[in-house]
Amino acid sequence: MHLAFQIEIDNPNELDEIYDNITYAKSNSINRMLCNYLGEETFQKGLRIYLKRFQYNNAVTADLWEALSEASGQDIETLMSTWTKQIGYPLVSVSQKIDGKNRILRMSQKRFLADGTTDEKNLLWQIPITISVSSEPESIKERVLLKGFQQNVTINDVDPKDWIKLNVGTTGFYRVLYSHDMLHALLPDFATKKIPVLDRFGIANDMFALVKSGRESAKQFLSLLKSSSNEDDYTVWSSLDSGISELSNVLSHYDPVIRSEFNKFIIKILKPVADRLGWEAKPNEDSQIALLRALILGRLGRCDHEETIKTAREKFLEHFTNKTELHPDLRLTIYGMMGRHYGKEGFQQLKEIYETAGFGEIERNCIVAMPQTSDTELLKEVFEYCIQNVMLLNHPELPVILIY
Repeated sequence: MHLAFQIEIDNPNELDEIYDNITYAKSNSINRMLCNYLGEETFQKGLRIYLKRFQYNNAVTADLWEALSEASGQDIETLMSTWTKQIGYPLVSVSQKIDGKNRILRMSQKRFLADGTTDEKNLLWQIPITISVSSEPESIKERVLLKGFQQNVTINDVDPKDWIKLNVGTTGFYRVLYSHDMLHALLPDFATKKIPVLDRFGIANDMFALVKSGRESAKQFLSLLKSSSNEDDYTVWSSLDSGISELSNVLSHYDPVIRSEFNKFIIKILKPVADRLGWEAKPNEDSQIALLRALILGRLGRCDHEETIKTAREKFLEHFTNKTELHPDLRLTIYGMMGRHYGKEGFQQLKEIYETAGFGEIERNCIVAMPQTSDTELLKEVFEYCIQNVMLLNHPELPVILIY
C-alpha cells in the first residue's frame, strides 16, 4: 500500500510513475475518513479557507492541514501525517466489558498485513474511530481518536443488550477485529438488515480479509454467511462471494466429500436469495439487482445445484437452437454453467457461438466460459483451440484462459 499523497517529485515526468490508481484510491479513502470524523460542515469550511487562501498561489500538503485545523480546532497535521507519511493501514482490535449502562472498550492497533505476518516497524497511526450502537444504528454515538497502541474508551448510556460497532458507514481506512462476543452480538441484526448496508458491507469485507490473514477462523465467516439469507444488496454479496470463492478453491484440493458438504451449506443459504430474485428481470429493475441475480445464480451453478443448472441448460438450448437473446447480465452466468457442467458438448456449442456471433461481448463471454470445465483432457483441447485460433491469440481475454 502506497503513501497517500505527500511524495517529493523532482521532475514532472515522474508524475505518471508515482501517482497510480492505488495512490489516488488511498487519498480518496483518507479524505473521506477525515471528512466523516470532522463532520461534513467543518470539513467544507476548512476547504473553503484553503481554496480562498491559495487560489492564486502554490500550496503544499501542510497548508491543507492548517486550514482544516483552523476550521476544526484540532491538530489535523499531526493526525494526518501518520496516514500520508506511512505505508499501509491499521487493524483495530476491540473487546468490551459491560458495566451497567457503561461500555468499556479495549482497543489496540497494529499494521494490517494481508499475509498474516507481523510488521516489525511498529507503525502507529492516529485513527479516527466512529462508534454506533444498536439503538441508533445509523448514528454516530461516539467519536474517538486512537493515538496509542492500546487505549480504553468508556461509552456511556448504552443498554447492556446493545451491540457496539466501530467504523460507522465503513468510512474509516482501517479494518476491525471484534472479540467473538461483540461479533456474535452483531449477527442477528446483520441477518435482519437492521445494521445499515454500508456497515454490513464493512463487516463482510473485514471478515474474510481477517480469515485470509489468519487472524480469524473460517468458522466465524461461515457464521456470518448463515446470517445472510435475507441479504439483498449486491455490494455485500459481492464481498461475501469473494470469500466463498476462496474457500471453495482451497477445499477443491481436499476430500471431495468435504467440498460437497460445503457446497450444500452454500446452496442452503443462497437458494432463498435466488428464489426471491428469479431468473427474469423485472420492469425498471435496478442494475444492482441484475448484477446480484447473476452473482447468486452463478455461485449456485458452481456449487453444483441441479435445479439451477437444469434451468440454465434449458435457457441456453433455446438460445443456441432458436437464436433467442439471453439477458446480457445472465449470459456469462449461463455460458459458464455450460462450460463447467456439459463437457465436450458444452465446449463445442460455445465454440460455435464464438465463431458465428460477430459480437465482441458474446465472444468474451464464450472465452471466459470455455475453460471452466473440470475435465483436464478437455481443458487441453480448449487451450489448443485458443493457441490455434488466430483471432483468439490477439484477444484481450486470453489471460483468463491461461489462468484456468
